[in-house]
Amino acid sequence: MNLSGIFGQAVALIGDDARAQGAQMVGFRHPRFRSAATELLPPARVRALHQAYARVVDDPEELARHLAASASVPDDDVAAALDRASRHARSRGALDAAAELYEQAARFTPDGQDERRARRTIAAAASLFDAGDRCAAEEHLLSRLDAIPAGVQRANALIALAIMCWNDLARSDDFLDRAENEADDVPRIRAKILATRAWVEAY
Repeated sequence: MNLSGIFGQAVALIGDDARAQGAQMVGFRHPRFRSAATELLPPARVRALHQAYARVVDDPEELARHLAASASVPDDDVAAALDRASRHARSRGALDAAAELYEQAARFTPDGQDERRARRTIAAAASLFDAGDRCAAEEHLLSRLDAIPAGVQRANALIALAIMCWNDLARSDDFLDRAENEADDVPRIRAKILATRAWVEAY
């Protein structure tokens, strides 16, 4: 049997075992074998394997990653699982993982759910900032700012940007001024802007 056939049988066993044996699954001892086997399979088969794994894993982050790998289009259930996984990652202090999962959640959020997508996008940037990577956080949010709906959601993004550049008062004030223009006199957004301005000026 050639190498392709060996790998094909191995990954088939993994998929069958995931369905039949629950958490007691066959796996590859070395990641290069796993990668090579995956590359030999058509995309639909790879997605099916991830679906099989998703049915038996318990960890919310692992579950969400398998669900994401099994989906080819935006999906509300996948996005919700990724959102839950993001919060789980934050709760254990894995802020980089939380940022990645939040961004995936935003990417899998279906059209018509702009508020959820914006919230997840902002949360991804906030996780990067909390992890200590201010530049990456700001770049992440700025690159997606135009895609965030005007109004309350963009105001929230601009407030987040103001916090991220707290040590540059001029830039922070500019972001907050722009947030005020987006706030549409919504009291809670106005209050957030005032609180953020006071916090920035205090430092």
